[in-house]
Amino acid sequence: MSEKIDQFCESLRQQLTEIETKLTHAKTDLETVPQDTQHLVKSKLEDAKAQLATNQQKAEAAKTDVQQWLAAKKSEVKSQVEEWKAGREVDKLVSRADRTESYAASAIVFAAAAVQEAQVAVLEAIEARMTADEAVSE
Repeated sequence: MSEKIDQFCESLRQQLTEIETKLTHAKTDLETVPQDTQHLVKSKLEDAKAQLATNQQKAEAAKTDVQQWLAAKKSEVKSQVEEWKAGREVDKLVSRADRTESYAASAIVFAAAAVQEAQVAVLEAIEARMTADEAVSE
């Protein structure tokens, strides 16, 4: 493979590892948070919300990139790509490769944001249940 492909794949691998770590944290929260105090749950929730807010702008930009790529993909016909290859229109093929790589990277950023949102939702649900249970037992 070319060096550019290797770099691209390595970058995606790193981002996917980060997503895996976030999913592991969300799973751990599901397993351990119910035994935590309400104060600790609130603390974890605030941390998760802060992380989500920090990455919100990246997620919005990624969402926009994904939508733009999908629109471009609809207008791009497979036969057109074959014509570019046959006509040796390298600039168009390189531009298409760049757009596709950008789309893949944006899709991963968007997925990471979805994992963070899920973690916040889980913690909010647990906090809400704890509050309800506390009110019932009073």
